[in-house]
Amino acid sequence: MAVALWYASHLPERRAPWVLIVLGQFCFLAGDVAWTVLENVIHSDAYPNIGDVFYVSGYVLIATGLSMLWRSQRAIANVGTLVDGLIVAVAAAVLLWVFFIGPAVLDGSVGLAERGINTAYPAGDLLLIAMGAQLAMRLGRSGPGWILLIGMSSLLAGDIWYAYLAAAG
Repeated sequence: MAVALWYASHLPERRAPWVLIVLGQFCFLAGDVAWTVLENVIHSDAYPNIGDVFYVSGYVLIATGLSMLWRSQRAIANVGTLVDGLIVAVAAAVLLWVFFIGPAVLDGSVGLAERGINTAYPAGDLLLIAMGAQLAMRLGRSGPGWILLIGMSSLLAGDIWYAYLAAAG
């Protein structure tokens, strides 16, 4: 969030994408706060809940910001960077489908809303990883693309860890 805030304040010609990324991070933070309040203050284990609305909104805002950054880099794109980004996206898609998205979609033991949220998180992670990889390849060795890719990978790792802990009870 700090890096995105810095870019939003120092790059006025490309402020909008960074502002959307920051707003997406604030949505994640609001989701964490809502989830903590529901869990520890209200003692509610309702799922999905208002925290999930914030989390899903965060994915949408960040993806929109990344797509705006991606489009601004189109002039320097080439086929090699496109292929490199697609390789990362396809590898992540296969792993996420096998271990998370497929089981979430096919889980008939939960309701439609819960199944949708269980599918939305890994699908959102996949979208952000694919977009972050494309952007990192387009930006070359510059800091912003790699920082975003590391951030998206960290988000994916956190969601995978959470899914593992939830499955283990």
